[in-house]
Amino acid sequence: MAKIVLDEGEIKAIKEYFAGEITACGATEDQQIRFMRVIDKATALQKEIDPEYKGQFAEEDCDLIRWFWKEYIKQEGIVE
Repeated sequence: MAKIVLDEGEIKAIKEYFAGEITACGATEDQQIRFMRVIDKATALQKEIDPEYKGQFAEEDCDLIRWFWKEYIKQEGIVE
């Protein structure tokens, strides 16, 4: 599996998403840009793990971003 690399802005976007500050109807342009980078990276990783991936959420929590974050913190050895 490829190493997950997130910059500070992407980590911030994930945390804002978890806090409900980024939604489908409410986000600043900067938040949207940062969050779309996260979605692109998460989707690419899901496709790497499962080449048959067809855009369905990861099984973990049925939320692609939560799954991706769990993969990232596991990789980085972060304890939450």
